[in-house]
Amino acid sequence: MNINKINNYINKSRKIENLSSKHDLNSLKLEKRMISKLIDENYSIGSISNIDKIANGMSSICYYILTDKGEFILKNVEDNGMNNPDNEPKIHEVLANENIPVSKFYLTKQGKYILNDGGNIYHLKNYIRGEVYKPNTASEWLMRDSAVMLGKIQKAMEQISILPIGIGEGYFENMSPKKSISSYLQTLKIAEAKNDIDIMKDIQSRVEILNTIPKEDIRVMDLTCKSTHGDYSINQIVCGQQSINGIIDFTSACIHPICWEVIRSFSIADSDCIDGTINIENLKRYIQSFLRYGELNSYDLKMMPYVYFYQLLFPNYYNQYYSSNNPNRELLLNNARFSTKVCQWFASNINNISDELVRSF
Repeated sequence: MNINKINNYINKSRKIENLSSKHDLNSLKLEKRMISKLIDENYSIGSISNIDKIANGMSSICYYILTDKGEFILKNVEDNGMNNPDNEPKIHEVLANENIPVSKFYLTKQGKYILNDGGNIYHLKNYIRGEVYKPNTASEWLMRDSAVMLGKIQKAMEQISILPIGIGEGYFENMSPKKSISSYLQTLKIAEAKNDIDIMKDIQSRVEILNTIPKEDIRVMDLTCKSTHGDYSINQIVCGQQSINGIIDFTSACIHPICWEVIRSFSIADSDCIDGTINIENLKRYIQSFLRYGELNSYDLKMMPYVYFYQLLFPNYYNQYYSSNNPNRELLLNNARFSTKVCQWFASNINNISDELVRSF
């Protein structure tokens, strides 16, 4: 296998960390030696010829591993309370048996899927080749097939009863406009001190929405809640020419109202939503594709936009951005700014979209 070709491919499909100093380069070399030693001691996957650190997320760190026996991904899973890596191998086994394209997990020499090394949690999977599209760039075929795939995944995961609850009974009850406004005003002071004009405008817009839009009661017990991916989006779909080659990152899989993951995944994929606009006709087509294998009741359809709206509006994502020391923390800001655009659109259109969904299905 030609290493130069592999490196060219990785550089195109994944963002490799950009090292800016000799110290960084030496640190990365040391890190790669540590990873090489870790793999040699714990896995039997052949002789390593290349290791690349992949910088494509906010939390967990991944390493692309090339050996004489194939291509692999070693993931260092962040222990953040939302990740449950022990469940992933079982989830992948169930999904693979239902012909859903997922990666294969590899056992350590000790016969375990999860490696705990000095408090660091790792797992090893095969590398899935393909392209991961940027948010809001999905083509027509990908919008259709990804919606169908989400329905298939949720149907298959009905066999799994081990997952924790994500958005549950108390989630919306604990949301308070007053608490959120107080948090935003504290963050606004930070933005003002840093002269972050765009963030200041976003926070002021969110406070205005919280002050003017009455909060609807959401009865989670009446929503269809199932085991699901937990972070399903265009970011987790590895694509071929016009096919889905694999679904990745079930680390945060849990039980959610499935209507939330439907509209969330739609908004992150659909090109019309890049400015926060929910194209109702596009959303209806997405839901129709999802319903080939998935299910939604009338209350799911009615509350779908509200569930997503509140999940975007009440948490203070800008505070998370300012508090983060992650080198990729700009992703947090991008996500926060996108969520504000969606909230601004919902503030004027949420009742109409809710009524249209109920009428249409």
